[in-house]
Amino acid sequence: MATGLAASTRTLDLRDVALLQLGGMIAAGSEGPMWQRCVGDALDAGWSFDEIVGSLEVLAPSIGLERVVAVAPHLARALGYDVDAALEELDSSAATATRQPRNAS
Repeated sequence: MATGLAASTRTLDLRDVALLQLGGMIAAGSEGPMWQRCVGDALDAGWSFDEIVGSLEVLAPSIGLERVVAVAPHLARALGYDVDAALEELDSSAATATRQPRNAS
């Protein structure tokens, strides 16, 4: 967690600081290794996976769906979700579905 906070921010608890940092990263469309640190800080401060993912939903009206869609894979990877494997599974499922014969109605 960030150290050396200004006196005006010392009234914020670690959960607040972690949420603000995460929200800033989402709003800025950040990329790279900072996601791992920021998500780790949020988890260490007591945020659950669902609360962290929910922050995307809360911010969507303010920052737009394009930004949310752009940062979602970064957030998912930082939470340990294998985005690439999930996309491959979707592709595989879609390919299988298109090869299945349709039942005549």
